[in-house]
Order: sequence, then structure tokens, then C-alpha cells
Amino acid sequence: MRLSVARALRAGIVAALLTAGLGVAATQPASAASSSCPGSWYPSDNGDGSGIMKAGTWNLKGNYYSDCANIGTVNGGERVWFLCWSTNSYGNLWWYVRVAGTTKRGWISAANITAERMTDDNGDGVIADKMCYGL
Repeated sequence: MRLSVARALRAGIVAALLTAGLGVAATQPASAASSSCPGSWYPSDNGDGSGIMKAGTWNLKGNYYSDCANIGTVNGGERVWFLCWSTNSYGNLWWYVRVAGTTKRGWISAANITAERMTDDNGDGVIADKMCYGL
């Protein structure tokens, strides 16, 4: 099985940002969406892999910015399934996820996820790390 080029590139960018101290803040505001939020966006992509949420309670967002509307929550230790990813205009990586064992979906900052595991969820022999398209 092979990891996608996009995943390798994205991992390098995230590592560089974190090393430089430019990572996403772990807390997210509970306020309603501000004017800088481009509106809700719910992709239909379905990639492979999952992650475990860091300790705490995290807001699922309607789009990949911390000031976008909260549409649900996910707790530390819960698994989220990666559907696709995108990077916002600040260069922060976000995943569009489904919370394991539920139908809850939303955007979560990659900074709030630990223990990423890329697996061939659909058994097609390819690990697909999908970028979200459409916004």
C-alpha cells in the first residue's frame, strides 16, 4: 500500500508550522460564526484513516475555521474517521470527520487530533488521503 504524495507533503508542512510555533490553538471559541467564516460546507468525500481526539471536549465546526459555527462536539479519546482534509487561508490543516459509532460529521482542527492512523478502510488496496474539493 502507498501513502499519497499529498499526505507526505501535508505532513511536512504541518511539522514545519509546529516547529516554528505556528500551530493551531487547541481551544476553539464557542461563539456564533463571525464574518470571517465563509459559511457551512459539508463535503461528500470519503477517504481512509482515522484519529483519536486529544483530551478535552472539542467543537465540530460547519467549516474549517475556528470562528465558524459549532455544529456538535467530540470528546477526548473518541475516534474520528477521516473523510477529507483542507487547509484554511491561515495555513491550518482541518479534517472533515465522522465521529466513530455515530452519524455526527463536521470539521475539526488537526491540532486536536492525536494518534493518526491511515488504513485502507474500503479494502481497495490504496490508502486514499483525500483533499476536500468544492468550496
